[in-house]
Amino acid sequence: MPRRRRNDPLGISDNPKLAIDGVRVAAQVGEIKRRLAYVQASYAFCKAQTAGLKSYNRSLARLKRAVGRPKRPGRTEYRLHPALEIRITQRARGLAGIEGSARLDPAHNQFVQQAAAEIAATASPIRGRPANACLRHHVEGLMALIQEACGTPVLALREKESIYDPQLAEGVSQCLRIVFSAVDPVVTTVQLVNIVRAARRKYAGKRMRFRDFFPFYGGNVDPTTLVPQPGPHHRLEHFEVAAPIYCP
Repeated sequence: MPRRRRNDPLGISDNPKLAIDGVRVAAQVGEIKRRLAYVQASYAFCKAQTAGLKSYNRSLARLKRAVGRPKRPGRTEYRLHPALEIRITQRARGLAGIEGSARLDPAHNQFVQQAAAEIAATASPIRGRPANACLRHHVEGLMALIQEACGTPVLALREKESIYDPQLAEGVSQCLRIVFSAVDPVVTTVQLVNIVRAARRKYAGKRMRFRDFFPFYGGNVDPTTLVPQPGPHHRLEHFEVAAPIYCP
């Protein structure tokens, strides 16, 4: 008798009820294709935004060295890691006494410099190998899409016949490998397996909803304020723009 599975999210079944009406099936397939295209576009955008940026630890070390030193003309400057940009921007707004939605301009440079010095003095490097948050988020979101569409779990194994051999289970789980092979060929099966197994522990007995991972699916951007608007059943409570920050 096969061992009972653990760590299944809610809504998972070995015998899901599948639609048989042709019109309904066509509508569902069309929606799945649109959501899949959204995941791929979102991942490509996320990866492009972080391409060339230094890792968090290297970026923090660069910031610590740069704080308090005079700028040398002609020296190459590098953009800080997004997580550091967010922290510095938030602190600079607080020091300047402006709202979170306000943009920083050259007049606020002294507050940016002060915030950068504070963050450099208090922030600590991340121990161990930093995780790829962009990849993890999109793998988990794709897991949610597959599970909602098929009603069956996405599974990954570290061993096969007691031999270490990380692989995605046969069937719908292979969709992860197919999708990421197309959008980012450098992503390895081991990475996917590790993310899937961690996600199953994190969401065991909980819902994995596609729209929770991608609340802006079906949304748009306000043409006047340029503030992104989420999709149906979601409301944007707070929005801030992090200023691009560079240091030598």
